[in-house]
Amino acid sequence: MEMLKSPRTSYRIPKKRPSKKTKAGKLNYYKTREKQCELPGNPIVVSVSTEPDSSNQSDSFSTVSHRPTASERKLYTLRPTQKENVHDSENNIPKPRCSAAYTLVHSSVWKQLFQGLLCGVCKSHNINVDITENLGFCSKLIVKCVACENISSQIYTSPRIRSDSSQRAPFDVNKRMVDSFLAMGKGHAAMQTFSMNMGMNAMGSRPYSELLNRLVQDGQVLKTELFTLNSEVVRTAYVESDPSLKDKDVIDIYVSYDGTFHKRGHISNHGIGIVIDVMTGIVLDYEILSKFCGMCVSAIDSLGANSQEYRKWYEDHLEKGHCQKNYNGSSNAMEKDAAEILWRRSVQNRKFRYTEMLSDGDAKTHIHLNKIKVYGSDMSIVKQECINHVSKRLGTALRKLVKESRSKGVTLGGKKKGSLKETMIKKLTSYYRKAIADNINDVENMKNAIYATLRHYISTDDNPQHTTCPKGIDSWCWYNRQVVEGCVDTHSKRKVKLSENIDVTMMPIYQRLAATTLLERCAKGKTQNANESLHHVIWNKCPKEVFVSKNKLDLAVTRAISEFNMGSVKSLELQHEVRGDIVVDCARKISVQRDTNRIIQSKKRSSTDEKEQLKKRKMKKNCRRGEEEEI
Repeated sequence: MEMLKSPRTSYRIPKKRPSKKTKAGKLNYYKTREKQCELPGNPIVVSVSTEPDSSNQSDSFSTVSHRPTASERKLYTLRPTQKENVHDSENNIPKPRCSAAYTLVHSSVWKQLFQGLLCGVCKSHNINVDITENLGFCSKLIVKCVACENISSQIYTSPRIRSDSSQRAPFDVNKRMVDSFLAMGKGHAAMQTFSMNMGMNAMGSRPYSELLNRLVQDGQVLKTELFTLNSEVVRTAYVESDPSLKDKDVIDIYVSYDGTFHKRGHISNHGIGIVIDVMTGIVLDYEILSKFCGMCVSAIDSLGANSQEYRKWYEDHLEKGHCQKNYNGSSNAMEKDAAEILWRRSVQNRKFRYTEMLSDGDAKTHIHLNKIKVYGSDMSIVKQECINHVSKRLGTALRKLVKESRSKGVTLGGKKKGSLKETMIKKLTSYYRKAIADNINDVENMKNAIYATLRHYISTDDNPQHTTCPKGIDSWCWYNRQVVEGCVDTHSKRKVKLSENIDVTMMPIYQRLAATTLLERCAKGKTQNANESLHHVIWNKCPKEVFVSKNKLDLAVTRAISEFNMGSVKSLELQHEVRGDIVVDCARKISVQRDTNRIIQSKKRSSTDEKEQLKKRKMKKNCRRGEEEEI
């Protein structure tokens, strides 16, 4: 008798990442939603189309019905303008648009291309192409007959850059290659690696440095054009919101200021101070302070610091403006000293007064600006707090409390139920921020909501303290929700709670962070997310792991701000306008796609579902880290 075998059941292990099909479906969903939500009558909310229009490729912005993200507002305000006719600056002849400026060609293709041609002298079919004079990424092509050695034509593979200062201007392809690697945050070593893997000639370090200096000079012109445009846009936005400001020469505005450093800690040679307008999110100005000059270090090594030759060289070095060192103080003081420079030139260069400043917990900058009376003795600068930075203070204070109590023999943390573990600290920090954000411009309600979060977690069945928690079915308080539903669970079933005796230890921290003076500075509910986002863009273009000069950092910051404010399309147009050439179709198409992806990603990250998922991932990660530290 044969045994009946049960059919084998195969189980598919789910992937930890979304499949390509899922990603494609999400992308099509966003594209479809953009097309369905078009409302031509709404000039405020914007979106970017996924494909450039043939009639007007750069004007790819259309209005949609959803709430605009920060990226959408900036890209719409500084949207690109298509020029109908692009003319040659010398001959006033319209330049034809081309699909691509450069194409990679293998060396064997040239022989196949010319093998069917006849020599004009000996009528031979033996035509060859010699590649000589390898000048970086540019070479000289010589069309030559092998039989009679007659040279039919010879030409370089790249045109030269128009330059009045040089008799033998560099080639355009070399400058573009240096520019491309700088845009990716790479340097000469990465360019050599690229050439090695591609089997191409590499550029030497000396021509690389010369082209870098040319790009730095172009960057200064770009910087002037960029911030002139930014100031005009911000001024227009303020005049539209308040027409009474139209006749004022100088406007008082509310800005966000923050500093960032090339090296972590307080040992950085380079520090950057950045001013961003809060209403529009557009960067208005920045200043780089540097304590290092590579040319000075090399001169000291070769000539000696105390020699007469070095003193003479250094005087000439300063007169020509080649020294990159512009700061002698400590790295810790760079942020406040950069702020002084920016505030002093705001009226003359930008026609603005930064009378209100959004900053993090560091008060040195605000104190210093009011101490020096940067706008006169009758005008002081008001400081506002970033609610993200303020909410982090609670978590830092509670962790410090647990650590200090442990050293005294008192256990507040641990895995015991009701202890102040990492999960509870993250919960209290999240509720503290929510109490501030939900009660903007109402300090008393803000303070009551902060204390309500603490009382919520120390409540018991004998002593429920939910009277100050929000009421109703939509409340975050589970007790008040269940009161409306008519069935209330016991407090002992709650997984996350605090012991009753622990609130006495925590109360001084809450009293300090719920002080009226602090909450008044948080009343507007603003954050420095724009500054943190810009820092990320800057250090992507100029990684902190690689040492750079001030000039290279200045170029990276200018381009990062250009893309941050205007997007890829407008930034590309402005860079080519500074160079005096046109944007080819393939470059424009790629830049439009980059702006499209930026808009789609910003919409996704601003959605409620994505924020909830991000909050859960952070909570899970921090709780796991806290458990490892407790063990």
